[in-house]
Amino acid sequence: MKPENKIPVLTRLSDEMTAVVNFQQPGLPPWPADGDIETQRSSIIFLSAVSGMPTRRP
Repeated sequence: MKPENKIPVLTRLSDEMTAVVNFQQPGLPPWPADGDIETQRSSIIFLSAVSGMPTRRP
């Protein structure tokens, strides 16, 4: 793929992923799509604890 074609594709994928990430479900905390890495990490740890899935912590 030509470099000039990659930017629109990446932008479109980014927009679609933002829309997917920004959904809400009852009983879940809002996903911090615009949050910093530490906020996202704490949300992942919380969601993993609720689901019973093991989480590898750095």
